[in-house]
Amino acid sequence: MTTGSRLLAFLLFWTPLYAATPPEGFTSLFNGTDLAGWHGDNPHVTVKAEDRGVSLDAQAAEFAACWRVENGVLI
Repeated sequence: MTTGSRLLAFLLFWTPLYAATPPEGFTSLFNGTDLAGWHGDNPHVTVKAEDRGVSLDAQAAEFAACWRVENGVLI
């Protein structure tokens, strides 16, 4: 086995192990199972404070119509 082949084999083995460990303090945005905590956001809409809850419910319904989770992947 040549040196280049050994280096390539080492990098192919080592890289996924290193990439699988998130850095300290990392917060995942997606839990891999559902859309909990996700909602759509239209930056062109201004909402009064008392209507925010209603707006978030509408945004969540719109978001769920466009996005879903299949096999741990956001689609």
